[in-house]
Amino acid sequence: MSEQKQIVEKYMKGFRATDHKKILSCLTNDVVWEMPGYYLHKGVEAFEREIENPNADGHPDIKVVTLVEEGNIVVVEGAVKAKMKD
Repeated sequence: MSEQKQIVEKYMKGFRATDHKKILSCLTNDVVWEMPGYYLHKGVEAFEREIENPNADGHPDIKVVTLVEEGNIVVVEGAVKAKMKD
């Protein structure tokens, strides 16, 4: 498995376990996390605050169907389910 795919796998393992250190080790300082219609976070600090959203109930269930790499881009097809409090 390529280094880029390993980074993506490490990131998802970190999220499954809510492991901030593991997740953040995969990011660059200019990271952007956008959930259209919900939020736009820029930078590592903003990203880290969203890792454990206070409205979330437990860890996300992350399923990977396909992991494809072309050049320096990795694309993941799958699904993420997360339970929210009331």
